[in-house]
Amino acid sequence: MAKPAGASDDFTWVQASAGYDHSLAIGSDGNLYSWGINSFGQLGRSIDSAYDAQPGLVAKPAGTPTTFTWSQISAGGEFSLAIGSNGVLYSWGCNQWGQLGIGIRDSQTHITPSPIKNPSTATITWSKVSAGYDHALAIGSDRSVYSWGGNNHGQLGNGDSSSYWSTTLVKPQLPDTVTITQISAKSDSSLALTSDGTLYAWGWNDNGQIGRGATGSSAFYVNPDKLTVSGVSFTQAGAGRGTTLALGSDGKLYGWGKYGGTPITGTPSQVSFTQVSAGDDYLLVLGSDGNLYSWGNNKYGQLGLTDSVDTSTGIRTPKLTPFPEAATLSSVDFGGTAGTNLAANTDGTWSVTTPKHARGKTDVTVSWSMNGQQPDVHLTYRYFGIYNIAFSSDGGSCPAPSGMPKDQSATEGEQVKRPYPDPQAAGCLFDGWFVKDANGDSNVAYDFSQPVTKNVALVAHWSLADTRGWSINPDKGNVLGGQQVTITHPKTSRGIRFNQISAGGSKNREMRGFSVGVASDGNAYAWGNNNYGQLGTGDNKQQDRPTEVLKPEGVQEGFTYTQISSAGAHTLAIGSNGILYSWGRNDFGQLGNGSTDTSVHAKPEAVINPITGQPFQAVQVSAGACDSVAIDTTGKVYSWGSETTTLGDSVSTANSVAKAKPTLVADPGGTDQGLHAVQVSANWSFIMALNADGNIYAWGYNNWGQFGNGSSTNSTWTTYSSTPTLVRDPTDTSKGLQATRISAGAWHALAIGQDGTVWAWGMDNNGQLGFSTDYQILPKQVPNLKAQQVSASTWNSLAIGLDGTAWGWGNNANGQLGDGTTSKRTTPRPVLAPANQSGSGTGFASVRISAGWGHSVAIGQDGKAYAWGNNASGQLGTEQSLTQSRTPTLVAFNPTLLITGVKFDKTVVNPLQQNSDGSVSFATPVHNPGLADVVVDWTLGGVSQPQTHLAYTYEGVLPLTGGNGSMILLLAAGLLAAAGAAAAGRHRRESHSLQA
Repeated sequence: MAKPAGASDDFTWVQASAGYDHSLAIGSDGNLYSWGINSFGQLGRSIDSAYDAQPGLVAKPAGTPTTFTWSQISAGGEFSLAIGSNGVLYSWGCNQWGQLGIGIRDSQTHITPSPIKNPSTATITWSKVSAGYDHALAIGSDRSVYSWGGNNHGQLGNGDSSSYWSTTLVKPQLPDTVTITQISAKSDSSLALTSDGTLYAWGWNDNGQIGRGATGSSAFYVNPDKLTVSGVSFTQAGAGRGTTLALGSDGKLYGWGKYGGTPITGTPSQVSFTQVSAGDDYLLVLGSDGNLYSWGNNKYGQLGLTDSVDTSTGIRTPKLTPFPEAATLSSVDFGGTAGTNLAANTDGTWSVTTPKHARGKTDVTVSWSMNGQQPDVHLTYRYFGIYNIAFSSDGGSCPAPSGMPKDQSATEGEQVKRPYPDPQAAGCLFDGWFVKDANGDSNVAYDFSQPVTKNVALVAHWSLADTRGWSINPDKGNVLGGQQVTITHPKTSRGIRFNQISAGGSKNREMRGFSVGVASDGNAYAWGNNNYGQLGTGDNKQQDRPTEVLKPEGVQEGFTYTQISSAGAHTLAIGSNGILYSWGRNDFGQLGNGSTDTSVHAKPEAVINPITGQPFQAVQVSAGACDSVAIDTTGKVYSWGSETTTLGDSVSTANSVAKAKPTLVADPGGTDQGLHAVQVSANWSFIMALNADGNIYAWGYNNWGQFGNGSSTNSTWTTYSSTPTLVRDPTDTSKGLQATRISAGAWHALAIGQDGTVWAWGMDNNGQLGFSTDYQILPKQVPNLKAQQVSASTWNSLAIGLDGTAWGWGNNANGQLGDGTTSKRTTPRPVLAPANQSGSGTGFASVRISAGWGHSVAIGQDGKAYAWGNNASGQLGTEQSLTQSRTPTLVAFNPTLLITGVKFDKTVVNPLQQNSDGSVSFATPVHNPGLADVVVDWTLGGVSQPQTHLAYTYEGVLPLTGGNGSMILLLAAGLLAAAGAAAAGRHRRESHSLQA
């Protein structure tokens, strides 16, 4: 089909709808085009003749901004319906039956798209619409289905059999408890499909198309009822003139009416179907083999077949629809260099060998012909780097390990699979894989969830299995004391380090902090508030130090966690088996287990994919306050739970409809394939996704400009959109902002541009955007900052600069910015370095960072985990007893053993010299001869432990005056006066005897 006049070379069609004698289509430029008959103005534009055979531009509605685009269309009998990017539903064309929904019926020609009249109950936005011959259906933001227009066969479904039309919106009598995901209006019948796969039908049943008892011209039903097949739910359906078509959860195709069947047979056995469309007395389905199948009436060639079969007979089973002359490719050019070995494949595709090219995107020019030479097609091809991942072991005190993995190769953007089983070294424990840096050091644990962007050298770290116990050295000494002695404690800490870390705890007005992380040993750890079991430890007890998260029941030996995310009061994690697990709070279905409840879910359980009934396989995940979002292994985005607009106690709360199971996020292009992305981020009021082309999409609430598309619903808290909206480039709003990283805050967003610049938009009530404003509806650059990572929270933001320095800005009431104060910051300021970090004057050197509501967590370039901010629930995990820390404090992941006191029997030793290895040295006190009980007081991670007892032997030599020998006395500390006097007496008697 011809492109619109003046369209660019890269123009494509993204959505189309065929009416009875006219058609509509949305272009990649966001504009709406129409062609066909225009007898009632259904083209939405003025033309000189009764019809127009070429696509022409439909004018944008009056009063809409330049950024306005169209999101969904439906062409009806002699009228048209379309939803704009603002969520408003517009109509134009014939209105003889009130099908325009403007509150009246008339015989006027309505050429200009005008908003329909909202129901009297509320001002709502619209997510889906379907136009029949003279009636329409639509789904509103209040979850309800509305109908209007002609009702001569009960097609409005509102129980009214006496009115032949309705100029106002009415509600079909569907159960209040169901969530409708798809609607279809055709001729004089209607369909609605629920989220659990139940199909409802109503209206005319002359051919049995709605599956009711009576058929014939006078058979119609004014109330919706279920259209069922025993043991089968449905994934998609369409109403046609005389036939209803549906895809079953069993992969089969079902139909009712003139050309139906249960199931429909006659197609190749190896072909399943992915999409259905029921037309006016004919039907089309798209097969899994990529071919189109059709059947029904072909009097006018509507099946695309050579068979000329009219309505009286019709083709009864699906037949393969041939396409026009096959396309012939003459050349494929990659950025100026021709591809080689161009060859046609039997399935209609073409193969070509790519030439060498620098990594990154390049333009692909395809020269082709089909029924004559066609304009060149321009595609985009991305050249990925192929990187090497090398594995080696450190040269420590352990013997050469066995089972060291071979090097891996990975395409850019892929993840490295953690080797299994772990290598082994005699007498040593494996602590995990660490990244070797340019200096040859390996301080930072490797994060296996990160995409590969360069060659990686990984080093195995080890700890000695022998802890070597408590010791005192030397263990004997002189009776007079003063002997230098050292007490050494067992080696308690391993070299295990966090490679991921996430700050949680912002759920509506419940600001109860907790933290989670994945460590180099493959285990997950959590600490802080645990009211809802969000720590995954099997109970709801608070933990002030990192505590190991339970492994899911039934997993195989060697199971590890590869990714973790926390937010409100729940946690999501991906296992090494690729399965997504969840635990914690579930009041809005954020665990994705199919229910909403207030129970404590304290153990990891697999999230179930409702489409396959199997555990959900994911590659990236993000937990929000009351919602969750994940990318599956095919790149599709699913979300569940609920977005919320809660700002504080003084305002009302709006929540989107709770989804208790993972639900495919809509494709902004209008297909049923869903949104595809490489990164997702959720928090409170909205969700963001970044696709492979660098475009950002946002959906949810837009009351503070969270969508970044130049629009805002301002104080309209209840306006919700489930359709992803492109975040716009402020320098050219016809394009999307190009980004490499994203992070969603409560009501603001952050992104990193391809040159490292940081962009922000949305609410700015606490300076969280990094520049001074109330709110920002288009992305704006954060001044004087380039970053490699960003993290947005409720009212503050964090970033890691290109040099590794951590930055913070926004609300700082709990010291969560880490700058040593509690003052709000409207521009980025460096996070202060921990006292023990080298080069502390340059700021906190970090590699991972996460912003929670009142606290922050990070991994330093030294490989250790740090936290700062509010510690009311122990979310900092520090060894010190703190209520708040305004600078980064070490997380007690490998808790320190500290000797705090030593006594020889009851004699306290003072002073104690603390050595760098944790041992203590001191001078022994004087003591009685013999064995002394050395009592050691010590703490582990700041917590007192049972006393340790060691033995020390006192011995000494005293001369025997006047004799030729000496007597050895065993002495203990503290020579008593009486013992000394007795010894002196014996000496005098012995001397007197010798003289005699």
